[in-house]
Amino acid sequence: MNKIKALAIICARKNSKGIKNKNLSKIGEKSLIQICIEQALRCVEDVVVSSDSTEVLDIARTYDSVMIIDRPSDLAKDTTPKLPVLQHALEQVSTQYDIIFDLQPTSPLRTDESIFNSFNLFDENKNAENLISVSKTSSHPSYNLVTLNGAGRVKLLDEPLEPVTGRNFLPETFLINGVIYIWRKNVLMNKSDNKIVGNHTISYETGVIESIDIDTYEDLQLAEAIINTQSR
Repeated sequence: MNKIKALAIICARKNSKGIKNKNLSKIGEKSLIQICIEQALRCVEDVVVSSDSTEVLDIARTYDSVMIIDRPSDLAKDTTPKLPVLQHALEQVSTQYDIIFDLQPTSPLRTDESIFNSFNLFDENKNAENLISVSKTSSHPSYNLVTLNGAGRVKLLDEPLEPVTGRNFLPETFLINGVIYIWRKNVLMNKSDNKIVGNHTISYETGVIESIDIDTYEDLQLAEAIINTQSR
């Protein structure tokens, strides 16, 4: 299958909350950043890695066609939104393509098929400004998503006017899972509100397994177990 004529940006900062140096964590013989880079190279024409981590950038340099961006510290904070990081990357590199993928290393179960299928969907929807991947969830703010106050008291996130007696009485809900983001370059570069969902955002649905996001050691162990099972 021919590569997609697009640019894939892989953002992989150094510090992380749940797992230290998360993007360097390994599943089998390869780190999350290696898995992500190699997938991007299989699917997309241009690939760039943006990081403040020397180790991540050194790994990226081992791939001849990958462009490297040493991300400044002010764009590598816990509070830094994603969009300014993507915009900074586009300002630093030259690409002929108007379609931009944002592929996160923490989705190691993302399939090549989903990358190609999501692109085809986006390409068919000429009025779409961006695409986000989603997956079905059994959680709903009017049924089983709650907040807790200091005393441990529970409050539904979105209190309904009438009690909801079953999940089946509510509309399906979906989680933005971070597996795939696609943007039109001009839309992304003109974004100033840091919002990823707008009036012209479309979605691509992925399955539960593919949607696993590595945030804890348990997530890492689960992903490795699934990959080991799939490779048998």
